[in-house]
Amino acid sequence: SNAINYRKQQNGELPVITHPPIVPDIVTTPLRELSGGDTVFEKEMLTLMLQTLPADYAAIEKAFRIFDLPAIRSIAHRMKSGVAMAGAKNYAMLLDELEKHAGNNNGAEALTTFEQTKTEQENFVAAIREQLAVLL
Repeated sequence: SNAINYRKQQNGELPVITHPPIVPDIVTTPLRELSGGDTVFEKEMLTLMLQTLPADYAAIEKAFRIFDLPAIRSIAHRMKSGVAMAGAKNYAMLLDELEKHAGNNNGAEALTTFEQTKTEQENFVAAIREQLAVLL
């Protein structure tokens, strides 16, 4: 399954992900346009995303445990722009919905949307790792 392969990828047991990446062609993403083809810049940005996204995702999970909707809104907003810049449009759309639900104090809808982001987060992190391997 993708979840097992994802864990193996995270542990270094699989060198390549086995499902289609969320960022299938970084050439057409806003990040590529912004970089002007500078692969060093792209690598730095993707590395930064790889370092911050899991922590931000965990922070949203923690905020849900204490029902801190303003924190959820703020973190989702911050994550959305980076995710969109790297070309993960569906994930960015879900983060936008999460931000709006949290901003409207609609905790139930926010939680439902957040649950939909789990697979997107896992696939996106795996796709970033794949893109970084290509850029090395």
